[in-house]
Amino acid sequence: MYNFEKIKENQINCLEIKDKKLTIKTYDKFVECVLKVKIDGLSVFSSDCVIFLGPKQTKDLKELFKAEGTLEITDKQLIAKTSLGTYRTQYVKEELNPDIIEDGKELNVDISKLKNAVKFCDKQGKRPILTGVHIEANKILATDGFKLYHSYSDDKEANLTIPSQFLELVENDMALEYTATSVIAKNEIITIVGKLLEGNYPNVDKLIGDSIVPNDTINIESLKEFSNFAKNIGSEVLTIKEDKIIARTKENSLEKEYKSNYSISFVINNLSSILALIDRKECDVNYTSEEKPITFFNYSESYILIPCRVGE
Repeated sequence: MYNFEKIKENQINCLEIKDKKLTIKTYDKFVECVLKVKIDGLSVFSSDCVIFLGPKQTKDLKELFKAEGTLEITDKQLIAKTSLGTYRTQYVKEELNPDIIEDGKELNVDISKLKNAVKFCDKQGKRPILTGVHIEANKILATDGFKLYHSYSDDKEANLTIPSQFLELVENDMALEYTATSVIAKNEIITIVGKLLEGNYPNVDKLIGDSIVPNDTINIESLKEFSNFAKNIGSEVLTIKEDKIIARTKENSLEKEYKSNYSISFVINNLSSILALIDRKECDVNYTSEEKPITFFNYSESYILIPCRVGE
């Protein structure tokens, strides 16, 4: 059964019962989603209807969705009977809304890459277009203005930006489609529809430049370990200089031997979010003696830190 924990309590607006299928409708600032669920172990005995829910009802039903049972609609009540108990609630019954799910064009991208890209999106929402993952010919991009995700995709035609909130609902076994205004994720159990973000995604080609070609290798294991220590003493910046890693605060100083061909300074929080995605002891990188971004390579994905200070 679909993991309903991915849906925030205040996002669920209504349940729709139609043709013995359950549709959960959910809305937030940037996303409108319709989750059409073929219930597996949760039978529906009812005429078609739409039920609008309050926050308390939403919370209770999410708990009940974790268990098998039956969902029954009477003229006045919604009754859920599961191994966790029986839940009854009054509801407001409305006319059925038109089905907004339409056939789309296949989106040929790796969902695991999209999931990684979400970690690079702007979580503040000051620039709505940066709250999503951008897909264009053979590229997947995401940035919050300080770090940038870049990866290759097999899709040569798509040009769209998917809200990060939508991608957080998507399961790895789902197929992706898109229309002029929507993105669709579906498998045999569930279909999710979300609105695409409107606006022009920034051109990052000049920023990336030649940095997607490795020119050195660094020890990721030591960098991870030191970054964790540096955060524990309250340091915000990590510097590699003169064969050492250095982290300082007003009260503390931390140093460790570290081999590198360049001197570099990182914002630790941005660096840590990238290191968490790399599961190897060593990693190919690209950096130069000029003030340009540094790129970490994780197989077919590349993670770019901007800005960072680089010097010989």
